[in-house]
Amino acid sequence: MSKLLKFIFITILTLMVFFDAQAEVQPIDSEKTGFSLGGGLFYGFEAERAGIRLDALYSINEDIRIGVDLGFYFPENREFDKVKRFEFNVNGHYLFVNNEDFTLYGLAGINYFRFSAEFTGSNINPPGTDFFVMEPALTPIDGGVPNVSNQSGPIFSAPSMSGSDTGFNLGIGGEYNLNFGMLFGELRYSGIGGADQLVFGAGVRVPF
Repeated sequence: MSKLLKFIFITILTLMVFFDAQAEVQPIDSEKTGFSLGGGLFYGFEAERAGIRLDALYSINEDIRIGVDLGFYFPENREFDKVKRFEFNVNGHYLFVNNEDFTLYGLAGINYFRFSAEFTGSNINPPGTDFFVMEPALTPIDGGVPNVSNQSGPIFSAPSMSGSDTGFNLGIGGEYNLNFGMLFGELRYSGIGGADQLVFGAGVRVPF
């Protein structure tokens, strides 16, 4: 968790410096730039799991925005006691279409993915499912699960384990004006080079 907090802190600090530099280069038009906050649902096609996402957007100018979102997958109960997944994304948006009613944008950025698993007392061996393979060293297979680290003991006696990975995002999104906010939908290939999977998200963003 400390690594995640450091990653978020450094990202926010970098964005603040970038925003300050942009503000010195050109004045901000209040009608075309500002903050938006929102949330919605998303689905990871490799993990085959839905979740809740929280969004924040900052518009630099009419064409460029920076977006940050947190995704919490719904916990899963299978041969484990519980599997939890979490992801953090920072993306840049380039607006191809930007009018009062509709916005179409491309996105690219960074994905941080983390998971944790707790095993039952009767079956502490990781099964050969979408999450793990039975090998001396755990390696990811289809399902977007990264290499496991910080195990609490040998693989055949560990009651829990966790892992994380970082990759790149690439995708497209759109927004429709609802007067009080913007209804959005996004489709992206998330965690390229890390926890690779296709992710679809939708929800509402409200400008401030």
